[in-house]
Amino acid sequence: MRRIIHVITAYLILLPTSVLAAGFGLDDAAKKAGYETGKNIGGTISGILTAAFSLLGILFLAMMLYGGYEWMSSMGEEEKVETGKKTIIWATFGLIVILGAYAITHFIVSKLGG
Repeated sequence: MRRIIHVITAYLILLPTSVLAAGFGLDDAAKKAGYETGKNIGGTISGILTAAFSLLGILFLAMMLYGGYEWMSSMGEEEKVETGKKTIIWATFGLIVILGAYAITHFIVSKLGG
């Protein structure tokens, strides 16, 4: 579990360098990376939400890996099997919520001009 926390922390520390590249005179690099360099509110919100949903996707992957590891390393212990199954089920439920939130925010941001 500590490794997951370390990976998430490292991602949060390194994330602003890619998201804010346009603000430091790196417009060409930001355009190549797929980020908008315009000053409209829709593009700014879209960039922030893209970063947030990317983080949530990585969190989903980490939870799936953790649940699978718990299940596969249970060696017949019923409690660890159930822990792994519940982790996978709740991670899948979380992914469904994330996809719904993405659909709603994508619709709203597209109406803002992002």
